[in-house]
Amino acid sequence: MAIDKQPALTGEQIRFILQHRDEGMSWAEVVPYFNECHGSHYADRVIRKAVKKYQLANDLEQTDIDIAMLRQNRTAQRSAMKANRTSRLVLDALETRDTMLAEIRTAVQATAIETNYEIAKPTKPKKKKGRPNMIIELLLSDLHYGKKTDKFDHATAEKRMAELGHVVLSELKRKADHYNISEVVVALLGDILENSLMHKSESLKGCEFSNSQQVVAAIRSIWKHILLPLGMSGHKITVMCVPGNHDRPEQTKTYETPGLEYLTYIIYSVLDDMTRLHKFKNITFNIATGPYLQHQIFTDKVIYEHFDLVKANTRKAMDAMFSKRQKQLGILAQFYRGGHYHEPTIYGRGEIIVNGGLPGADGYSDGLGFTAESSQVISYYVDTGERPNSYYHSFIVCLEGI
Repeated sequence: MAIDKQPALTGEQIRFILQHRDEGMSWAEVVPYFNECHGSHYADRVIRKAVKKYQLANDLEQTDIDIAMLRQNRTAQRSAMKANRTSRLVLDALETRDTMLAEIRTAVQATAIETNYEIAKPTKPKKKKGRPNMIIELLLSDLHYGKKTDKFDHATAEKRMAELGHVVLSELKRKADHYNISEVVVALLGDILENSLMHKSESLKGCEFSNSQQVVAAIRSIWKHILLPLGMSGHKITVMCVPGNHDRPEQTKTYETPGLEYLTYIIYSVLDDMTRLHKFKNITFNIATGPYLQHQIFTDKVIYEHFDLVKANTRKAMDAMFSKRQKQLGILAQFYRGGHYHEPTIYGRGEIIVNGGLPGADGYSDGLGFTAESSQVISYYVDTGERPNSYYHSFIVCLEGI
């Protein structure tokens, strides 16, 4: 039989060779000894090649075992790290919450007494015969308290909110000369805060102060410039409150009752408490548990949400989500209101309105190509049978340059 035609060496034969190699025999000694013991005629190179292949296979098997053990150890380490990280996050959240609540209590007490208005019982305006009824709607969204850019900071936010409050009161008084004002709807549509934690270091760089301070700033500002003067007007005020994506308490979104979990719940609840502290019986709050709310304006229905769940600021995308919301609520709504895109946009005859933002142009709007001038939207509705619905017109309050 030719040497190269010998059958492949078995595992037992190779182990025989390795045993004698381990005992000190050289290849020149072990090959003839193996052939003599097994009655074979294997060449030296064939035996060496078979032994090398066998050793490599064993090494790979051992490597697989080692890798499996390493993976198990790594998984255990990661689980421990995750548990530790979760514990730290819970403790940090509790500490942040306690700090925030303490600061808010102090802010509420201070704001309750530091005011430029004489707190007196507001007088309900009398209706005048022959005048049509009007509802005024103020969209307040994307205020981003705490945001810091080259052209926007807290001092600028306060000036713009003061101007907006002045415009709203002026419009209210002007319209009251010709209409019976049935209601003023203040729609707080989210992104009230900038959020110093939302995008890690990027958010920290873009913020003037921390989240707890942002919450306090928002409460003081909205109360002083909007709710307090409107409450003093005596008109019926309805405050619709939904959360925005910037208002979340951590980096990830929650789809489980965001209206209760986001930081806006603290803001809206405290503002509600302050209206009752001042005994404003003409102000009513409606705070969402989820991402949207509905309200009735005369015989028409309107849906409010932040619009961060709408894919784009286009008519097609807005219509798609508007249709879904109506199905979810089981209603036929005439109007859809939101913010998020920082560019005031009106689709149709007031059917869908996208609000502007307080900061104006920033990296977000510039990157997406939006025309983001500082603005908020006021809309007017008249109870009349002369039009398909009660929408009358909208007024974009431009706050750029203030």
